[in-house]
Amino acid sequence: MSGRAAVRSAWAAILKAPNLSLTFESSKVVVSSAGDLAIATGPYQLGMDGPKGQRIEDAGKFVEVWTRVNGEWKVLGNIFNSDKSPT
Repeated sequence: MSGRAAVRSAWAAILKAPNLSLTFESSKVVVSSAGDLAIATGPYQLGMDGPKGQRIEDAGKFVEVWTRVNGEWKVLGNIFNSDKSPT
């Protein structure tokens, strides 16, 4: 997806899912020498009840890029990829 509205809409739908469980854990964070850019990587786990009551589980890895603006860290972007093989 691309664009603020599309990202917001997708996450709003995910966050409304019944019995949602979502965890991200940064296992590595690298900060630039200037202290204004950081990259965090690590695993995530996701679980929720699907529309037909079936449990949906996923696990994978993520990358987030952060920038420091006026002393506050803001996310520039993130991506996550499932470790599950497509069926």
